[in-house]
Amino acid sequence: MAKSDATDSKLWDQDLEANGRVEFATTKKRLWLMALGCLAFTGIGLAIVLFDSDAEAQVWGWTAVVFFGVVCVPALALQAMRTSVVVVDARGVRPSVGARHGALISWPDLVSWDQIEGTGANSIQGTRFVILYITDEFEHEWLAGCGPFVRVLMRANRAMQGTASLALPANLHGDVNEIADWIERQRRMRRTRP
Repeated sequence: MAKSDATDSKLWDQDLEANGRVEFATTKKRLWLMALGCLAFTGIGLAIVLFDSDAEAQVWGWTAVVFFGVVCVPALALQAMRTSVVVVDARGVRPSVGARHGALISWPDLVSWDQIEGTGANSIQGTRFVILYITDEFEHEWLAGCGPFVRVLMRANRAMQGTASLALPANLHGDVNEIADWIERQRRMRRTRP
């Protein structure tokens, strides 16, 4: 464990003791950088539309303007403006507080310590996630209230992970491995208490 990681872990312990909860917000830097990249491609598309009279170039120019400027920039900006916070407290983990409306996937309101069998970290195409390995009973109970889209995604997730699991929102502010280790330590302490 690096020195900064140990410091973060101690700060989270102090925060949990003082406030009864620790909040991990998602960082929006990557989303804003992607939005800026889309704006650049939109500008290139506009330049092609304005300065190139070739019919094929016009098609590519308008395609870039519509895809990057009309679709991607607003979608990324809306996602970056939404607040998403993971809360850890004495009862368990609240996977996504504040980002419930307009999301394709909604997380459960609370995953109690008894419903978490372990934690870990995973990376998908460079995006790091904290993973909660959940009990089969909890997965079954939670999915009963979800739509078919979420159920299909969870089945695919189970096939990839080999067990029932729930990925916390991407891009949590902090070291993903350290957050996963800290949550695991909290889980072990809470499950060994009478």
